[in-house]
Amino acid sequence: MKDKSGEVSRLYHMMNGSSRLGKLAFRAQTLVTERVRTLSRTLLEPSAPKLTSDGTKVVTVGRLESQHLSDLTGHAIAAIHVKGFTAADLADQLADWLVERTTNRWRLKRGDLGFERGDTDFLVGVGMPLSDALLSEDAFESYLDDAVPAIRRLRDSTTQLIPTDRLRLELDELWPHGARIGCLGTRKFLSTVARVQNPETVLHEEGIIHVDTSLPRLTPDGMLTVNSYLRVPPSGGELLLWNVAPSAWDLLRGLDAYTYLREYRASAEEQQRIRSRLPEPLRIKPEQGDLILFNPARPHSVRSFSEGTRVSLQAFIRFARNQPLEFSI
Repeated sequence: MKDKSGEVSRLYHMMNGSSRLGKLAFRAQTLVTERVRTLSRTLLEPSAPKLTSDGTKVVTVGRLESQHLSDLTGHAIAAIHVKGFTAADLADQLADWLVERTTNRWRLKRGDLGFERGDTDFLVGVGMPLSDALLSEDAFESYLDDAVPAIRRLRDSTTQLIPTDRLRLELDELWPHGARIGCLGTRKFLSTVARVQNPETVLHEEGIIHVDTSLPRLTPDGMLTVNSYLRVPPSGGELLLWNVAPSAWDLLRGLDAYTYLREYRASAEEQQRIRSRLPEPLRIKPEQGDLILFNPARPHSVRSFSEGTRVSLQAFIRFARNQPLEFSI
């Protein structure tokens, strides 16, 4: 649907920091990033201070409850691992349908460094990640136009409730202000994306350590990510999660490392430098049907595997005080 009102163009430029205010903010961010990158040559060394664990753990449960959400959004726990959230027959049905779709490699924005290909395929026609949609105004319009049809195609592949829809219904009951699909202007965000990983797409043995959003504990608002596992490899493919939730002082001391994490630095050398600054990770081994919720501002990665396929549904869930939870991707 061609954008006749100019809304898509306005929203696209707003999202890309191309408005007048956005340009000023982006320029300030660029100056800081360049300064940090210059300092990183000496700061991001083994002798630089390590980032410390906050001691939080993964909570494994059979059913999600409101206290779990309160603990996760309050940074009292690192992750929630819900066992057997999706029945095996539904997981198999969805995974079989998804692996037959055409895939494309997920692209990741690296600050002012542009875009590069990531280590995960997404399903063409089953939703486009917002990072790919921001490559151009036409792609962004296609993302918005296809957000609702894409999730309906996924729903139409089964007569049962897909896992992320079920989760949204349960969160609507558990969160004081409910849960909904997020909007941008009058347009809906994509609420779920399907992800497929094969052995050849994982770039490093321990995966690419990164963060997806701003850092926890700096504001009362934030984001969660949910992964619903439809198919998992027989070995490997674990989620590695670093229970680092910095205070403002920790962020200042580790600004170089956090800049690397947010920019998705993927080279072996850069990943080794990041790893040298972090404590030992928490290792979560999902099984088929499991669901994992955590704050993607914590460093995380997916371990490599040598056989099989890792198929999952993913969404981001924004939270804020006195507001509904909002699904988007």
